[in-house]
Amino acid sequence: MDKIRFLMTDTGAQVTAQCRQALEAKGVSVTVCEKNGSKALENLLALRPQAVMLDAFMPDLDAITVKQRYEAQGGGKTTFFVTGAFQSEGMEQELLDSGFAFFFVKPFDESVLAARVLKAAGAPPLHAAAPQDSDEMTVTEILHQIGVPAHIKGYQFLRDAILLTTADHEYINAVTQRLYPELAKQNGTTASRVERAIR
Repeated sequence: MDKIRFLMTDTGAQVTAQCRQALEAKGVSVTVCEKNGSKALENLLALRPQAVMLDAFMPDLDAITVKQRYEAQGGGKTTFFVTGAFQSEGMEQELLDSGFAFFFVKPFDESVLAARVLKAAGAPPLHAAAPQDSDEMTVTEILHQIGVPAHIKGYQFLRDAILLTTADHEYINAVTQRLYPELAKQNGTTASRVERAIR
């Protein structure tokens, strides 16, 4: 089977590297292009990937215009994702109405991106890693839906707390005695800092 092709506009050295690593670990071929609408369109037409993630706003052309021009030129079956450093319900709705599959608010969890790319390309879930990836994706999506911003300190603690509690229900009966100390140990901090960040 041919490798899944994924194109993304450069979204900052660290985030781009994390996305590339997460996707390549799942066997996806990743192409990164300059954060420029015209360059993104050129790359899209040359590569015809199964999935692409564009910055909402880029020099030359914005994400919606890139998508429209790509499709006007015979585009192909490409799933479009978009990313941005802000959250605006109006903007998000406009992008979804324009056919974008998902809006990733920066900073986002690269494992969720990898799972969505695989799903968009119709790849079967990977056996051993699938349950954990699936749980992590579900928790991340729930936190996103209830509006917990990914950049606050408590976000990672909250996400880890839910995953720990899902794996061992006894944690819920001993939040201060077991859960906070376990999160502190995993993150190299103190239980009181974990508690403050979550609250």
